[in-house]
Amino acid sequence: LPANLAYVIYTSGSTGWPKGVMIEHQGVVASTYSRIVKYEPVKSQLLISSYSFDSSVAVLFSVLLMGSKLILSKNESFKDIDSIKNLLSISDIILCVPSYYKFLLENNLLFNSGISKVIMAGEKLDKSLVNLHYNRGVCINLYNEYGPTENSVWSTVTEVNPEEELISIGKPINNVNAYILDTSMNLCAIGVMGEIFLGGVQLARGYLNRSDLTAEKFIPHPFSTVAGDRIYRTGD
Repeated sequence: LPANLAYVIYTSGSTGWPKGVMIEHQGVVASTYSRIVKYEPVKSQLLISSYSFDSSVAVLFSVLLMGSKLILSKNESFKDIDSIKNLLSISDIILCVPSYYKFLLENNLLFNSGISKVIMAGEKLDKSLVNLHYNRGVCINLYNEYGPTENSVWSTVTEVNPEEELISIGKPINNVNAYILDTSMNLCAIGVMGEIFLGGVQLARGYLNRSDLTAEKFIPHPFSTVAGDRIYRTGD
């Protein structure tokens, strides 16, 4: 495919209005490769998120490029206990938001399922859900991912253990640089609050027809010697 090819994925900003994010082909390739390295082997994966949610990109590309089975279902199936139980029995990994995973746990839908890994993304993962996961006695590895659409869907990940009191977003995946910076764009010391900035080959080209917003959020990389290199100001 052409090196300058860009996909446009729409995401909502703080105003609620959708923004078109131009994700380059190389960003999707890098993001997908990191996912395959992290979670392989995957025999089959159920796509829970909507096609309009950026995490569907992660599932669709990675599962098919692993040569694994991609399981699709109608939206109403995910609200029906019997239907979702059948779907979980033939999938060995799922990616969903914490609020939906809570629904699965509270209805005991993970027992006798084929699930070996659960990935949380899209919402904050709190300690109460982690406790619920481990208190249910399911032998399932739990992961927490973080990443904006502007950095090709995911940027950091950690495996969450039951003894952890502070649920982190983990460390950067392959091909991603992550920085915690203060208001003067200096690196923060450990334990000091700052803003997350992301860089690397997964970075989007910018916003479709929004040069002003692109200039505001995709800024010159303060630690790079490569001309034109940028980092993304997440606002988190």
